[in-house]
Amino acid sequence: MIFSVYGQLKSIENDSCIINVSGIGYEVNIPENIKKNLPQIGDFIELFTYHHIREDNQQLFGFIKIEDKHIFLKLISVSGLGPKLAIKILSEYNASELAAAIVGKNIHKLTQLPGVGKKMAERLIIELKDKLDFI
Repeated sequence: MIFSVYGQLKSIENDSCIINVSGIGYEVNIPENIKKNLPQIGDFIELFTYHHIREDNQQLFGFIKIEDKHIFLKLISVSGLGPKLAIKILSEYNASELAAAIVGKNIHKLTQLPGVGKKMAERLIIELKDKLDFI
């Protein structure tokens, strides 16, 4: 598993960034709110990553803070919630806002997230309310 990547930021795309690590350009999918905290093109950066492997595809998902990676891993452990939806959720709320909504059983706030309906919000609360004590 690829825990993190450290290298030179080469470009910022719509929903990802390219990091050059020893001559290899890694495309790393990132939440929208992380784009604001990226350094200048050409600067060095470390992203904590999750390596998602499927039969036909491999993707890296990256985070500046380890806490964001941990909540991402908790999100994708929820039945029916994949990494792309988890990235969209983390684009809207940071880890502490999301944890507060889940622990506070705020279904209204959770259903405002893209791709999250009432059933998914309830599932998030049921499956994660006791697992977010690290935030």
